[in-house]
Amino acid sequence: MKRPHWSALPFSLAEFGLVLAISAITAEPAWGQTADVAGTVLNVLPPGQFGGLPFNTHTNDQIPLYDGLTPKFDAVTPADLTLFYKAESFGLGGASPERVENPPGRPGLTIQRDRYDVPHISGAARDDVMFGAGWVAAEDRGLLIEVLRGAGRRSTPSPSPISTTARSAPRVPFSRRWRKSSAR
Repeated sequence: MKRPHWSALPFSLAEFGLVLAISAITAEPAWGQTADVAGTVLNVLPPGQFGGLPFNTHTNDQIPLYDGLTPKFDAVTPADLTLFYKAESFGLGGASPERVENPPGRPGLTIQRDRYDVPHISGAARDDVMFGAGWVAAEDRGLLIEVLRGAGRRSTPSPSPISTTARSAPRVPFSRRWRKSSAR
């Protein structure tokens, strides 16, 4: 029986400490935590939030933000970030919603839209939130979904007419085939 090599012990302890440190940093927050711990998160969607027909005010309301960045090219400063990007956080951050939706059949689901019509979905259960994400995708990108659905359906190959149970040649495990060909 081979004895363990004790010089590897400090390295193993260091690895264990690293794993503990990483798990403490990435640990899941306590259930029900409502604080946004992401820090500063900014984004801009060049055309706007709405992607359907007929066009509305939210189809292109973020273009001025994006166009302000274009002339700056590589001279964007940290001060410019809050001018040309909008803050993105969980929830509305104290702002009042532009509109509130409660889809039928989901009493625990609430969809609040901010001034750029970006949805903020909250639900009593995970199922409610998932349904809300689908509802919002269909509402904002319904035209795109319908257009691509037909193309996706036509590009899906049909099942092969060849039976997968019929064998035309005896099966040889890969490792045996390799040994035979390498022995030559």
